[in-house]
Amino acid sequence: MADVRYMKIFCLVLKWSFIAIIVLIVLGFSAFLIFRPASPFKSALASSDRLELYLLQSKIPPTLGSEQALDEETSFPIRAYGATRTPILGHVTLTGKKFNEIRKGFLSATRPGGFQAMCHYPIYGFRFYRADKLVAETSICFHCGNFYVPKGSHYDWESLSPFTSGFQKRLNEILPLPPENKKS
Repeated sequence: MADVRYMKIFCLVLKWSFIAIIVLIVLGFSAFLIFRPASPFKSALASSDRLELYLLQSKIPPTLGSEQALDEETSFPIRAYGATRTPILGHVTLTGKKFNEIRKGFLSATRPGGFQAMCHYPIYGFRFYRADKLVAETSICFHCGNFYVPKGSHYDWESLSPFTSGFQKRLNEILPLPPENKKS
């Protein structure tokens, strides 16, 4: 009789221990999501006060990582691909209200991790400045939904949210795509 009673107590303790472990795991993960430090890239964006927005030739030349005959004035670096550069088709400087709108759109369009197709045909290049100092630079590919960020001595890929059509549309209003890049 005592063995059955001890077995019931043991099962009850085991059940509540399991529930407590699950609750602690959920709380720990939630705390991680809420209190994780912002990435240096996002912190740089948050502190910026000006954006140089570039319209890029979306097809990367096939010589990835090799030196190309494109100068710094007429091309934008795709740093995740080493020395690769792509031609600049247009440029605009944003400050004030438009700048804040695009910066907010960029920050809300990004998400950690996620699946990407990894093609990276960048259509827009971004250079964020604080005063006259460059604080962040990247390019966005809306085909595969990614952009690159510095990670120590190399570059890594980050994902865009699948709900970026409003952000993409606003960029196209500010710096329109050439006809060959527009979807019919």
